[in-house]
Amino acid sequence: MPTRSDILTAISSDESFVMFRDVALGKIGDNCTSDDGSISKAKVTRRKYLRLSEMVRAGLIIRKKRKYSLSSLGKIIYHNQEIIQSALNDYWKLRAIDSVEIFGGPPKEDHQQLIKSLINDHTLKEILTKKYYSDSVKNENNNMLIQNSQCTSICKQKEKANFSIMLIEDEPDTLLTYKTILSDEAYNVDAFVDSYEAFKHFINLNGPYYDLVVIDIRMPGLNGLQLYRRLRMIDDKLNAIFISALDAVQELASIFPELNQNNFIKKPATKEEFLNKVKAAVSQMYVTPNPLVRQSSN
Repeated sequence: MPTRSDILTAISSDESFVMFRDVALGKIGDNCTSDDGSISKAKVTRRKYLRLSEMVRAGLIIRKKRKYSLSSLGKIIYHNQEIIQSALNDYWKLRAIDSVEIFGGPPKEDHQQLIKSLINDHTLKEILTKKYYSDSVKNENNNMLIQNSQCTSICKQKEKANFSIMLIEDEPDTLLTYKTILSDEAYNVDAFVDSYEAFKHFINLNGPYYDLVVIDIRMPGLNGLQLYRRLRMIDDKLNAIFISALDAVQELASIFPELNQNNFIKKPATKEEFLNKVKAAVSQMYVTPNPLVRQSSN
């Protein structure tokens, strides 16, 4: 997951921010790179391409079908950058408001009326007229937010004594069989017969929790491959195993380069084959045998 530092670094220079803005305005799209990864005739220099790549890693932009666009996070950041620009456009008016406060201003009602008369931007007006808490309360709240944020993934990891696995299989009997096998080996298993429900559950965790996701490929509605794409968009370190009666490992591995034959279990599989694949996949997630320490994404 990117940090605030990653985000600010990615758009810290004027050149980076201009490119970020151009992506938002749809000015950077087709043919930014050729099929072999080299810079193409779109006149995007290698330096600019590296900046774009940095923004992708920071989660600010996404690339789909050779077109760049703002991610959901990027849209929020861009909106706040627009607020900053609007504030800079009203810099002297803001200084005037400060001067009134510094040298003894009018009553609160008149002060807010002064802000409303000077500032046209609705968002800036709302920020400036907002009732703020005292510094001590603000600092206390900020510290609580930081602690809660840091605790989110750590607390979730502490909640589980053993490795945790998400299991998605649309056949209830098969799902129960797999869950029983894994539970008997002391794995914590969350099982889902509906891929959409599994996806919503994964999102609500709001952080890495599962050591492994076991997905049946053939499912109605959102199939296993589609579900995997969505989960990988959220967690690019996702550890997954696919279950399928089809013998299409090579084809699927060509679509998903991060996968190999170790990421697939072919039906029908014996209990031993199933467990060996699961144990091998889980063990690859850790540098040490401690199941409560997931490898850092950095």
